[in-house]
Amino acid sequence: MKMRFTSEVISLIIFAGINLTGWCESNPIINIPTESKTIGFTKKIVWVWGLPRKTIQDAYAEVDLVKRTGFNTIVTDGRGPQSQAYLKAAIEYAHNQNIGVWTLVSPIYGEWGWQKAPGVSIPEGCLQEYPSETLATLDNPQDPDRVQYSGPWMCIDRPEVRRYAIDLSVSRLASNAFDGIALDFVGYKNYRGCQCTYSSNLRAAYAKTHRELSGGEIERRFSLSMLQLFYQEVRDAVKKQFPKAEIACHAYPQFDPEPINGPLLPVDYPGDTVAWFFKPHWSLEKIAAQCREIKNKEHQAHNYVTGTALMGIGTDAQNGKTPEQIRQEIQTIKQAGIQAIMIVGDDSFLKKTNIVKVLTEELTTTNAMAVR
Repeated sequence: MKMRFTSEVISLIIFAGINLTGWCESNPIINIPTESKTIGFTKKIVWVWGLPRKTIQDAYAEVDLVKRTGFNTIVTDGRGPQSQAYLKAAIEYAHNQNIGVWTLVSPIYGEWGWQKAPGVSIPEGCLQEYPSETLATLDNPQDPDRVQYSGPWMCIDRPEVRRYAIDLSVSRLASNAFDGIALDFVGYKNYRGCQCTYSSNLRAAYAKTHRELSGGEIERRFSLSMLQLFYQEVRDAVKKQFPKAEIACHAYPQFDPEPINGPLLPVDYPGDTVAWFFKPHWSLEKIAAQCREIKNKEHQAHNYVTGTALMGIGTDAQNGKTPEQIRQEIQTIKQAGIQAIMIVGDDSFLKKTNIVKVLTEELTTTNAMAVR
């Protein structure tokens, strides 16, 4: 006959100093008492791309929607022909609603046109290079998670490119009252490391001073160190002029030798992808595993890092997620103890009332998580 004790009885037995370890092993249905802690997101970030629409009233309405949904930070590239006065008014309105605004900085990927700013020079002759057969494979991926963006990518290993990213970031912050920057597309087109002559020579020099490492480990450590150097130099320059500016990123493209690397970067809110856009959508088990790794690495490199989970929400017929699926993904992220969430969607996901309803419910509430 199996016996079941209430939590009150268990508490009395523990208080009396009685050891039930052996008994519990043979009676697994015992209800071990647990404590609970409140879990929820403190930083809730939404990428809305072109925050300003056709009129300033459209921008105000977008900010109101973001606030009602439960977000407290917007990432925007200010896409469109708006004037600086227009963008300034939108940011001021967001601040009045206690919404922070980060400017998107994407200095590496050039098919959309290199980002420009007054007085900022775009470096020449600093592109990533790969053998033609490698490029052909990259530009025609078979894995749906490998959505490849063709066209030129700048080499992040080059000091000229880091200077360009610094100048672009500082110029953006100086021109408007942004609260920080969000970097995107900082990485390698082949997901591992640039093969241009400059990078190859640097990697070879690194290998000579680390003869004890395998080729794969040399690649991992060298490329990761160059990613870290890129972000560190941008961070130092931005913080020098704008001490209160927040530094964020989407750790994209994925770095295959260490896919969850955001917490290892000198970034306040490094968004590691835990739930991507495209079908087959990632399982809840994979999402939970990604989140656990973020938490495990959160303060490995820097105490100021807040491990950040990024999820994609598409609404198209081919890859769209159901509201219930979105709810389950957010709850899985929340249950892992993640404190910062980034949500990236297409231009219409905040127009879907059923999706907004789920987001509002999940982002504006906290949950109790059982802990032993």
